[in-house]
Amino acid sequence: LGSIHEEVLGDRAAAMAAYEKAVAEDDADALAYEALDRLYTREKRVPELVTLLGRRIELADSSEDRVNLGLRLGTLLDVSMRRLSDAIDTYRRVLDEDPTHVQALAALASLLEREGRFRELLDILAQQRSVAAIDAQRVAFSYRAGDILEKRLDEPEEALERYAEALSTDKAHAPSIDALMRLDIDAVGSLGP
Repeated sequence: LGSIHEEVLGDRAAAMAAYEKAVAEDDADALAYEALDRLYTREKRVPELVTLLGRRIELADSSEDRVNLGLRLGTLLDVSMRRLSDAIDTYRRVLDEDPTHVQALAALASLLEREGRFRELLDILAQQRSVAAIDAQRVAFSYRAGDILEKRLDEPEEALERYAEALSTDKAHAPSIDALMRLDIDAVGSLGP
């Protein structure tokens, strides 16, 4: 009935009502959930879509589906609803499914930084560094961790280690050299030629 309202009659409101009735009668009706997802997205019914995505994640058979739905949910919670704590939890659940998911790691890092949760951010930066595909990314994550330790957490000794870590991958990384010189001129000499 929902598909008739949607596809034949072009009545989205009636289609949503029909699909909502279908999921009320059968809480595991995947086709009705997919249709509601499509309709709620088109109609920009964000609160309903957030609830629906949560239920679709519960019903998803594959890890890939849970990850993809979780990414969408995290984005909605962050961008559309400004529920940052819920978005953080959602991205953490995505990472429980796939600890190396680059997009989830980046989204979580951004949220943690915006929330000032720097200790947790350092853990995510370490994860990002471990899954980085190229040396330049590894250098950037180490440098960023050093910068946070130095400027946000006032831990210069730990910051030195992260800057040195960046330089162990790229001995010419100018920002890390500058940071080491600023923090401990003797540390630069200990890196060798």
